[in-house]
Amino acid sequence: MEGLLFSDELALWYSFYNVFTIYINMKIRLTESELKNIIENIIKEEEKSDVVKDLEKRWAMEDEFRKIMKDVIEKTYQDYPDKIYYVDKNDNYTYMKYDQKTKYVLIDYYKLWSVFQSKYGLNYLETRDFFKGILKRDYNLGGIIPTEADIDEPTEIEE
Repeated sequence: MEGLLFSDELALWYSFYNVFTIYINMKIRLTESELKNIIENIIKEEEKSDVVKDLEKRWAMEDEFRKIMKDVIEKTYQDYPDKIYYVDKNDNYTYMKYDQKTKYVLIDYYKLWSVFQSKYGLNYLETRDFFKGILKRDYNLGGIIPTEADIDEPTEIEE
């Protein structure tokens, strides 16, 4: 095989083949195709494991969001008829503000946005996509643009 140039992938497979063959002390002879199938199955199992981890993370995030928002109600304000505020019914803290005209949902940075970014290691786009998905499912807010904010609250409430 001297003088032949292998692609990186072929060289890697060749190395796996040699190492695996030596590892089993020549008791089992595998063809390159059989070895490739074994390695692909190992890789698939690893990918499945990653998918399961991703799903578990997503479910944990959704559970945490629902726990945070369990006492949150929708409120509207007479001076801001196109906006819906999502306010904690116990302490009147505003977690989100939805502008029906612009489709922006301002999400409180301190109690929601940063919590998910830091606890779950999300970047800005991952955080935005998480909120976009859960707000569509749980609050029927499709076609929205979630963004982080320090939310100002109006004082007069129209209930």
